[in-house]
Amino acid sequence: MAVLSKTSRSPATPLPIIGEYALTSPWSTSSAGTAMWSFAKKGGRDYFIKMFISPVLPNADSKLPPELIAKKREMCEEFYRRGKRVYDAVNKSDTGNIVLIDDFFFYKTKYYLVTEKIDNMVITSKAISERPTETKLLLLKVLSYSLRALHNNDVVHGDLKSSNILFVRKNYNVLIPKLIDFGDSFLESDPKSNIVGDVYLSPEGCALMNGEKIRLSRKSDVFSMGLLFHEFFTGELPTFDSEYDYPCEAVASGSTLTLNKGLLPGLDTLIRSMLLLYPDRRPSMDEVFESLKGLQNKTTDPHEIEPPEVESPFKRLSSSDF
Repeated sequence: MAVLSKTSRSPATPLPIIGEYALTSPWSTSSAGTAMWSFAKKGGRDYFIKMFISPVLPNADSKLPPELIAKKREMCEEFYRRGKRVYDAVNKSDTGNIVLIDDFFFYKTKYYLVTEKIDNMVITSKAISERPTETKLLLLKVLSYSLRALHNNDVVHGDLKSSNILFVRKNYNVLIPKLIDFGDSFLESDPKSNIVGDVYLSPEGCALMNGEKIRLSRKSDVFSMGLLFHEFFTGELPTFDSEYDYPCEAVASGSTLTLNKGLLPGLDTLIRSMLLLYPDRRPSMDEVFESLKGLQNKTTDPHEIEPPEVESPFKRLSSSDF
């Protein structure tokens, strides 16, 4: 992911107003995937605003052929319909720790997504791993509860990663995670033909990015969350053979992931099950949440995740899915 932000204006250029939202910072592409983001104000409140790079509806004075303009308009309308269904389902999943969608709208030629601006603290995974065990377990429970709510409303987050989890500090120095960024989310009942992702990508998500016609399910989120659980609890991702760049590649190729010895008994077993190659063999987030209860404060030895079997583990898409 990009580390340095790129902006779309020179220092002397006034910040634009997008509909009712007055930008307070330049557009950035840092960790934005296929979008740009900024902060804005409306009615005295601060917001996070995301601009989708595509689809784009041509201007009225566009020189494009009418049939191409009509096709682009149809693509935009479908993008809005699908997005609205997803964001309504996200808001229905409100747990208090999901950053909800305040607005989703079209302006001039592009679509925009707006949420509240979170005053979060900057903290590394390593620093989180050094917190007391009770603090870390609460963190995992809140994350699993929030993702469970999304899944129970048919929402697949689709881009779970450390930068899409913000932390706020509550009483007694407790860290509370907030799930953000649903710009790449979709309904499991309405599958996507593409996905974004990085180091936390599931094996089936990796296969989809490589051109295979894979039907992603909520179990793809479970794999990503398993990696995040391990990272937040131990300060690092599971280790794997150096010939692979990412955990999903190692798992998909039959290699093993080795879990850190600092995990609690029971938590190591849970994470191993979340990181299995076969989506259907991973637990649901309901099961993950229940498994997090009553874990004992003892560490365990390193464990390797079992190598996959030979046959394809993924559910394939057919043309009727699109």
